Amino acid sequence: MYLFPIIKRHMNRYLTLVQELTPLLSKINMVAVVIAKQTKLRHYLTKKGESKKKEYLQIEGAPLIVINFENDIVTLNSLTSSFARKFNISKQELVTDFIPGQLDDNNIITNLDKTKYPLPVNVSEFQWRDDFVKFEADIKTFVKKLDNPLLQKIFHDKLFQMIQTQGAPFEKIVDIEKFIENGPDQSKHTRFGNPIFNRNCRWCPVADHLTWEQYETSPSYPYPIGIRAKDFCLPSEMHKVLVEMIKQILTFKNVDEKHRQNMQTIFSKYNVENVFDNITCHCCKYCGCEIDMNAYTSQYKSEHNYIEICHRDPNSHFCVKNMYWGHGECNRRQGGYTESDRIHDAIGLINYNPTDYSPDLLLLLKESIDRALVLHSTKSD
Repeated sequence: MYLFPIIKRHMNRYLTLVQELTPLLSKINMVAVVIAKQTKLRHYLTKKGESKKKEYLQIEGAPLIVINFENDIVTLNSLTSSFARKFNISKQELVTDFIPGQLDDNNIITNLDKTKYPLPVNVSEFQWRDDFVKFEADIKTFVKKLDNPLLQKIFHDKLFQMIQTQGAPFEKIVDIEKFIENGPDQSKHTRFGNPIFNRNCRWCPVADHLTWEQYETSPSYPYPIGIRAKDFCLPSEMHKVLVEMIKQILTFKNVDEKHRQNMQTIFSKYNVENVFDNITCHCCKYCGCEIDMNAYTSQYKSEHNYIEICHRDPNSHFCVKNMYWGHGECNRRQGGYTESDRIHDAIGLINYNPTDYSPDLLLLLKESIDRALVLHSTKSD
């Protein structure tokens, strides 16, 4: 098993900001890590001043870090943006529009809404986010230089689609601003707005637990608030997911060893070692059969894709244990159910119709269960 160590440098830049700026901000009862009360559009800073267009740089429930505090002007950067997307506000806005973040001894932000951030968020996630941008760029360079067109196509078609969240219906910013200015069109009886972003980053707050009434009465309405729970993943976990999914692609049947060697060089740059030690051909976890690069076909939303991103639990978040490349047909057979759901289906069928299945089939099932129980008994914690 390869390791993905958390390196101390991941925390230094942002912990330094926290240590330096919190004493200054304490004079206005604020701290260097804050949480947005509502989604707002902001102009980001450029070399010439501010951007012409606004972006979703402030998202309800998301943590931000103070980058600078000078002459009563506060510069903020949200975890949900890149480091380059910083914006200025007044110190009064900092007090009225944001909640002070509370950090424990391990630098975890303890007062984030757990429905919006189901996993603990450490200040180090800001640096993991920055490093992920560099990591992704190196992977793209690797793909660009591939001399195998089919392998290159797999990366283009499949790997990069998973970095951002799924698309969602959305309102254009110009239409939202018109709605805020003019109010709802009384001649129409349709709902306006959507709490889910269309393809934002995976470390946005989770928002699909909200009812329409909760969204409509939220301080952010009609702006979006977050992403689906199944798309959620912190930057540190996203590093691990990307490593694992690349490992699986490069261990498909008929992938040349040289590509694994070249990729390990990139992984080593990020202190991820021994990824391809003692490897075997990657198999679909649903059927257990090998996945062959040479059999690859893919078309967006096709019913006949050879491989797809599969979730062992479609309702769980985006993480290493939950994600894998599997056969498209197996993914369709699993449907929107968990693997445990499918096993419970088999149990139910046997219990309700005990004489409808051949003894040979039941013995195969029993042998599989007995094998699994033996492995459980010898499994080390």
